[in-house]
Formats: sequence, C-alpha cells, structure tokens
Amino acid sequence: MARGRPASAISLVKGGALVNDLRGTVQKIDTTMTRLNQDTLSAQNMENLKASMEHLNQATSALAESSKKLDGVIEQADSTMASAEKAADGLQSAIADTRKSCAAPCKARG
Repeated sequence: MARGRPASAISLVKGGALVNDLRGTVQKIDTTMTRLNQDTLSAQNMENLKASMEHLNQATSALAESSKKLDGVIEQADSTMASAEKAADGLQSAIADTRKSCAAPCKARG
C-alpha cells in the first residue's frame, strides 16, 4: 500500500491514466490518417500521380526508340569509317606508286 490507498486503487488510477494516454494516441493516429486520406491521397493527387506515371512511360518509350535509331547511326558511322580507311590506304598506295613512277625518269635524267 502506498499512502494509505489499497493496491487495487493505485492500479486503477494507473490503468485510467494509461487508457487516457491510449485514447490520445489513437486520436492522433486518426487525425493523421484523415489528413493522409484527404490531402495526400486526394483524388486530384492520385490523378496527378497517374499522369506523371503515364508521362514517364512515354518518355522511356521515346528514349528506347531513340536508342534504336542511334544504334543504326553508330553502325553506319562504323561502316563509313571503314570505307574511309580503305580509301586512305588506297590513296597512300597510289601516291607511293606515283612517286616511284616519277623517281625512275628523274634518276635517268640525272
């Protein structure tokens, strides 16, 4: 016993305080859930979220299409570079042949 009260009375007072605290907590949770439903999960916000997801899908689809086109451009650039390299090799051979052709008559004169 504390201060002349029986143990059951003390437990009852503590239990009542606990119930009051619990009621306050449940009220705060209820208020939070109400705000969440009314504000964050409002019909307008859900429509905005839906529209954002649709725009994201469109953007990723466009990016995928652009990527496919870019692959073709890169392949064509590789082919063009290979052709240019082959042409440059042929030009070097032609220049070397021309030098040899010019060098022979020049040596004969000198």
